[in-house]
Amino acid sequence: MKKICYKKLDEDDILEILIEHFQDDELRGFSKACGCLLGKPGEDMRFIGVFSKSDDQIFDLDLEEIDKKIDYNGSHAFLKNHPEFNLDK
Repeated sequence: MKKICYKKLDEDDILEILIEHFQDDELRGFSKACGCLLGKPGEDMRFIGVFSKSDDQIFDLDLEEIDKKIDYNGSHAFLKNHPEFNLDK
């Protein structure tokens, strides 16, 4: 008999996973972090994260304003902008 496990995560769990992923991987040494989820699932959902190595007041930043000012910078955005690196084609 196959075993099935269900997980239902709230926003805090999702944000914690995303923040810890970046801090464990490419942003080691960034001890302070905050983030938020914006948009609608299946349409324009996105994560905005801010990471700092110091005691900067990142928790006072307006993440919705930052969202308006920066472009996507994840690996999927890179591949969309540089199709020559996409190995699936």
